[in-house]
Amino acid sequence: MHNLNVLAGMSAEARMFQSVNASGGPMLAENESFAQLSLVASQANSGVGGINTLDKKASYFGRVTYDYKNKYMLQGTIRRDGAGTSMLPTANRWGIFPSFSAGWVFTEESFIPETFISYGKVRASWGKNGSLSNLSNYMYNSAVNLQYLLYELGDNVLYTAAARNQLDNLDLRWETSVQTDLGLDLRMFKDKLTVSVDYFNKKTTDLITPNTPPLEAGNTAAMVNGGDILNRGIEFITEFKNSLGDFNYSISGNFSTLKNEVTFLNSSIQRILGGQSSGAATFFTAFEKGLPVWYFRGYKTDGIDMATGQPKFVDQNGDGLINENDRVFIGSSIPDFTYGASINLSYKGFDFIANLQGQAGNENMILWMRND
Repeated sequence: MHNLNVLAGMSAEARMFQSVNASGGPMLAENESFAQLSLVASQANSGVGGINTLDKKASYFGRVTYDYKNKYMLQGTIRRDGAGTSMLPTANRWGIFPSFSAGWVFTEESFIPETFISYGKVRASWGKNGSLSNLSNYMYNSAVNLQYLLYELGDNVLYTAAARNQLDNLDLRWETSVQTDLGLDLRMFKDKLTVSVDYFNKKTTDLITPNTPPLEAGNTAAMVNGGDILNRGIEFITEFKNSLGDFNYSISGNFSTLKNEVTFLNSSIQRILGGQSSGAATFFTAFEKGLPVWYFRGYKTDGIDMATGQPKFVDQNGDGLINENDRVFIGSSIPDFTYGASINLSYKGFDFIANLQGQAGNENMILWMRND
């Protein structure tokens, strides 16, 4: 009648990377045979460098599962994940991520009359996950590197100077996603027809993104918890299968909607610029509050100038100039809804399968490079 399962455990991972490099010059002769450190004309420009990194991860987790007569189901899990200081600052490297789910098979209840519904289940879940997928080693930290060659007037010697490789961010923390799901599963007409409907609401907070400091900062920026993203929608899946003697067939379809929006942006950031075409200085995607994530940002047009054959760009702010201030939202690659269908037929060893997939409500951008 009562079933209870308890699971507890931990996992740990460590990965070490070490490298050594050396350089020297000029060579005694510009020939591959002299490309050795012992055959340089002078040691003045010789150098030795290296790096040693250690990545560590640890997790403590537990799960409790309970069901009664396969009718009432409950499950709870909790994780405590820790990242090494190569990924996050010491103060923020641990995160706690719980989740819960519940289900009720209402067709098992005695007070539910027998109908064409052979199986019915309602379910709900809530969970929180952490992610560091956008990070690599020390993207929050500022290190001093030897990286610039300076020419000093008078002695004709190139000197190497030290500088910070990037701005630091000691407030960097886990990116988290909180998702709520409500669902209904049905089997009808002696299990020939199945239907599943889900409503989901997923909010990603503290999204890890590159920062965009002002040019006067004079340096690249560390990663930052840039903003929050909301994804909300409905998923619908159905399938009907039957057989007529040796002839078997099934027809299935799915349909889902998606509402995507940036709901919060770090107060230090107005807009994060994204994709950039090869060989061009213009960024064509952006991350901004109130708009879809990484939307297309560009100039709107109002027809073609018949005299020049060039597009007429819209002056958004009415200042008489077409510049960066006139770039606006012109579309998103995220579809409003997706759909699909399939047909599967079989008869005495012969099979026929057809599939359909599609999406709508999104735009694509094609980049053209041209020389005027």
